[in-house]
Amino acid sequence: MPMTAAMAQHLGNLIQDLNPYAELTSNTKDRKTGEMDIYFGNPTPSHPPSGTMEQIQIEVDGRYAGEWNFKGHPQKVNKAIRIKYRVPVTNSAGVVLYWVDEYMLIGYEGANCG
Repeated sequence: MPMTAAMAQHLGNLIQDLNPYAELTSNTKDRKTGEMDIYFGNPTPSHPPSGTMEQIQIEVDGRYAGEWNFKGHPQKVNKAIRIKYRVPVTNSAGVVLYWVDEYMLIGYEGANCG
């Protein structure tokens, strides 16, 4: 069953809300990070982010035969996806000073059946 637009929006919002590196206030120099920008193919980052799905840079390992420990328990991961994103660092006036590159790693559990 394909994901609905509403479900995709909710998943994206959840990922953004749980990102530990976005929307942080620095203890020094009155700086803060903004929201994630996943559109790396967009040659000029925008604030707020904008772009198309084709501009998202990903790496896929479809034959991933590893385990990740989650809360002290091994979890079999059969497919891993690494998504590059960036967050702006702004001053107190909201002016973007520079961008920081980060990665999000998603692991799909299961028997990979189908």
